[in-house]
This record gives sequence, C-alpha cells and structure tokens, in this order.
Amino acid sequence: DIKPIFKSYHSQPVYKDIFFQYLDMTPWRGFKPRGNHRRLLQKVINKVKKRIARVTQLAA
Repeated sequence: DIKPIFKSYHSQPVYKDIFFQYLDMTPWRGFKPRGNHRRLLQKVINKVKKRIARVTQLAA
C-alpha cells in the first residue's frame, strides 16, 4: 500500500490524519504530500540501481 506521504494515498483518511498529527509533532511539521510522479521516479531509480549492482556483482 502507498504511504500517506504521497498524494496518491487512497486508504482510510483517518489513518492519514493520524499520521500527519504525529508528523506535526516533529521537525517535519508542515510537510505536504508528494506527487505520485515523484514516487514512481524514485521507484524506477531504485530498480535501476539494484539491476546495476546485480550485474556488477555477477561480473566480479
């Protein structure tokens, strides 16, 4: 499931509200949910990094 830090979070809104109530008690107060495009871009970057690490490990 997607975390409430992303705008594409569609689970129960009460959990999102609780999450942001606790987040407001930290230095991350005022954090705005990030767009889905950023989540997907990071996902692609992570997959590419893993693929490169795997290929270099096999070559060694």
